[in-house]
Amino acid sequence: MLKMIRKEFLVNISYLWFMLVFFIIFYAFKFSSQMALMFIAMGVIINSFYYDEKSKAEIYYASLPMKRNNMVLAKYLFIILFFISTALLIFLLDFSLYELLSDYLGRNRLNVIYLAATLFIILLFTAMLLPFLYQFGLMKGIVYFGLFFTIVFSLLMLKKGTFETASDLVMKLFSYNPIAIPFAFIIVLMTVSYFISIMIYRKKDLD
Repeated sequence: MLKMIRKEFLVNISYLWFMLVFFIIFYAFKFSSQMALMFIAMGVIINSFYYDEKSKAEIYYASLPMKRNNMVLAKYLFIILFFISTALLIFLLDFSLYELLSDYLGRNRLNVIYLAATLFIILLFTAMLLPFLYQFGLMKGIVYFGLFFTIVFSLLMLKKGTFETASDLVMKLFSYNPIAIPFAFIIVLMTVSYFISIMIYRKKDLD
């Protein structure tokens, strides 16, 4: 499984360097660091699945003495570790660039709480998106996920009272511990997402 995680890193290494330059440009033009993190995170998911589809890598993986569970787990672990590492890197870059260029750029230091909230949202969407990508592939998965999200969001907005009550309940729950509780929720959601993806991938024909 470690070799699979290493493969994911090697596939995305050129993309990572590109995103590093991309973030510095974002910073110089005073764009939101949180927005940069969202672009980078979604890009690495697309890049990872695109490489597997283009190279027909899954057919090769199926011939290896490796359980499909571990293939899915490697993808999930890489994505989660990548997101957390990128958020930390953005924080360090922001700190360094702020010290060097704050007099010239006139921008405020990155808010750590906002960065953590952005990471939470990205992981939340990723947990919902990945089973769609395993079921339908990259392009169809993104389209079907977009339709699913639009329908669910529209239904919630139609029942505005229910949506507001649920939102208030979630915010009250998160207020007890704004860091631990949201990320405990993400761990549970990611675990559920992982098992759904495993069920999908086990039934997938890779021949």
